[in-house]
Amino acid sequence: MESGNMNFGQMKPFMKEMHPELSNERLLERYKEMHGTAGSANSHNFKGMMGK
Repeated sequence: MESGNMNFGQMKPFMKEMHPELSNERLLERYKEMHGTAGSANSHNFKGMMGK
């Protein structure tokens, strides 16, 4: 989290903690909906979410 950019693999544990009822597939779908990438590139949209 130091860089302010996180991909899906890095964000997944936080998402799972916030939404334990969602499957891994649904978490990935939501990530893509919000950040436009499946983790092959860093999302630049996390700055606002992570308070940076």
